[in-house]
Amino acid sequence: MTGPNGLYEQVVKRVQSQGHCLIVVAEGAEEGLLPGEPRITAVEKRDASNNLIYDDIGDFLKKAITKFAKDSHKMFVDVSYIDPTYAIRSVPANAGDTLLCSKLAQHSVHGAMAGYTGFSTGSIRNSVCYIPVVTMMEGGTNKVSI
Repeated sequence: MTGPNGLYEQVVKRVQSQGHCLIVVAEGAEEGLLPGEPRITAVEKRDASNNLIYDDIGDFLKKAITKFAKDSHKMFVDVSYIDPTYAIRSVPANAGDTLLCSKLAQHSVHGAMAGYTGFSTGSIRNSVCYIPVVTMMEGGTNKVSI
């Protein structure tokens, strides 16, 4: 997380060079992926199945990145945090949603492991594709006439 090749430093470098940075993080990333100290989850809590309940990693990263940029680089970084949990959970998923999400997630991991950056996965004509974020941004928005 820290140090010259740590996440915080990489985010600051990206913001300095590109003007923006997008981070996608899984809610369970703290378990096994992050170093043991400092812990994100301050107080250990468990659910009915005795699984650990982790604190919100997105909120933690928002505060930590802002603080790091200010303290280490005297730089203001505006961090927007979007938690899609409620938007996603407000509609029940069906089998087709589950299959599509699995395919997109697997292809996202494969793309990242292959070294691609600045991309998203999407379904185009029933094929999963890597779509450059630049292409998505240039596409503009669709507006529905009321």
